[in-house]
Amino acid sequence: RRLCGHCRSPMEKLPDSVMKEEGLTEELIDIPQQEWQLFQANGCSKCSRGYKGRVGVYEVVRITPKISHIIMEGGNSLDIAKQALAEGFYNLRTAALRKVAMGLTSLEEANRITKD
Repeated sequence: RRLCGHCRSPMEKLPDSVMKEEGLTEELIDIPQQEWQLFQANGCSKCSRGYKGRVGVYEVVRITPKISHIIMEGGNSLDIAKQALAEGFYNLRTAALRKVAMGLTSLEEANRITKD
């Protein structure tokens, strides 16, 4: 869900330990931290509980020669995921956290859709 542009409000800075625990690290997100702005949902007459519309969160993996080799050798999804991360592809959690860092959705929403 996309945060409402009319009523979203900036979050207070989270402690570094919480940021790291959630996965919000500059290395993982690959966006300079000074460009981040975390927001939270509030709710107004123009939205539904702080959200209006949708924003896509995708895990896209191109079949590279190394990934193709893993597939052809009968590798499992864990092997493919490990190679994809090594090649710089984002998993679903990282993709969601990038949307949080960009201010498009909330950390609460990212956790709702990507945490167990």
